[in-house]
Amino acid sequence: MGIVKNKGSISTILTYLGVLVGYFNMWLMSKYLTPDEIGVRSLLFNFSFLFALISMFGFGQVVHRYFPRYRDNRREEQGFLFFVLTVPLLLFMLTASVVYYYPELFLQFYREKSEMFVQYFELVFPLSFGLVIYGILENYGKAHLEIVAPSFLKEVLLKFMMAVVTVLFVLKLTTLQEFYQYTSFLYIPLSIVMISYLFFKGKFKPVPHWKMYSGTLIKDISNFSVFTMLIAFSSYLMTSFDILMVASIEGEFYTGIYTIAVFIATMIEIPTRAFSQIYVPLLARFFEDGNLGAVKELYQKSSNVMSVVGGGLLGLLLININEIMEILPKTASYKLGIPVILFIGCAKLMNMVFSFNGALIMYSKHYKASLWQIIIFLVVAISSNYFLIHQYGFVGASMATLLSMAVYNLIKMFYIKTRFGFIPFVKETLFILVTGVVLTLMIYPINIGNDYLSIVIKTILFGGSFGGLVLFFRWSEEISIVVDKLKAKFL
Repeated sequence: MGIVKNKGSISTILTYLGVLVGYFNMWLMSKYLTPDEIGVRSLLFNFSFLFALISMFGFGQVVHRYFPRYRDNRREEQGFLFFVLTVPLLLFMLTASVVYYYPELFLQFYREKSEMFVQYFELVFPLSFGLVIYGILENYGKAHLEIVAPSFLKEVLLKFMMAVVTVLFVLKLTTLQEFYQYTSFLYIPLSIVMISYLFFKGKFKPVPHWKMYSGTLIKDISNFSVFTMLIAFSSYLMTSFDILMVASIEGEFYTGIYTIAVFIATMIEIPTRAFSQIYVPLLARFFEDGNLGAVKELYQKSSNVMSVVGGGLLGLLLININEIMEILPKTASYKLGIPVILFIGCAKLMNMVFSFNGALIMYSKHYKASLWQIIIFLVVAISSNYFLIHQYGFVGASMATLLSMAVYNLIKMFYIKTRFGFIPFVKETLFILVTGVVLTLMIYPINIGNDYLSIVIKTILFGGSFGGLVLFFRWSEEISIVVDKLKAKFL
């Protein structure tokens, strides 16, 4: 856990620095772009993520699972890098060709309600290309436990460049079309910087090594990549399928409102994204070494810490949600997204509390069980989105997300319990969550009369009470140890 704390903490700091830039960019977009225009930007990203996901074919996870086999052989490591870069690029060429010549496979669902998106659809090609290249390089860096540099590039530099593009549009130095065009090319310079960094560290030299590509290895990697792509596809549906459905059924305007609401709710899972950058490589190593005890410890400690962090952040968000929406431009429009923030926030917290159950299954010998789990999830996600969006509008999409994630997490948890004999929860988790709910209900009604002052006072009340109780009763030993060390050092 020492590696997790040190590099994870730095990564978390960089991630939150990126959050500040990201929220500045969100504020600019909500002020100077219409919800329709924000909806188009969101759709470009979501379709690009889909095409990049298909092109990568699970090779991001292949890097983590198979890299430990080659990390001690320089020649084979170079051959492995060549392999994991070449296959996704070839698949991207194939995917791009199909999309380019048969665009109606996708656009037929959006011509009526999202006409502006159809106009800019071709911008998904440079964006998805950049996502493929950077996705492989980022995972290769993480496999080397190079966590800080990828975090800085993706969480800080990328968001800074996005903000610059938005500022240029706000200053009327670019047109709306150029705003979308510049945005679609941002991952390409990011990939160039990542290549330069890995080369400088002596870790980027993709050279073919044909002898390592045995029939057994290729078959093993192929089987694993199929299942990991299905897992990645399910993750994509968790974060993007609702937006695609809203755009198809409700149109670009409500897609923009939904996008802003989801962006706000997603704030609570930022620590998970930061710490997962080190948990995933460690998990792969523990399974490679057959250290199931270390897997259990990492699994439960992660759940416990994320319960505190996620529960605290969701509570802070919900008690201040009315004040936050008043501060945003176009308040009347974006207030419609408050129920979305509640449902998506609860879904994100649930994922944090259940820990990395999906990754645990995928990096074990039982990874093929993910297939039937994904099938159940897809049935629940697609059907619930379809019916709930038609029944409750764009808010129904967030309800469907919460429902499908609940089913999916419970299925994986019971499977892990059956196969490995442990669950992510400890008894302190219940105390943490109940305390968060009670404090949220008590503090939410407070209204000082000034939005900024209300946020400050309610944040102090909730943060002091929640954090104080967690530390006093030592509900999270990991967090208590960190705090004790800080007190000993500075007090």
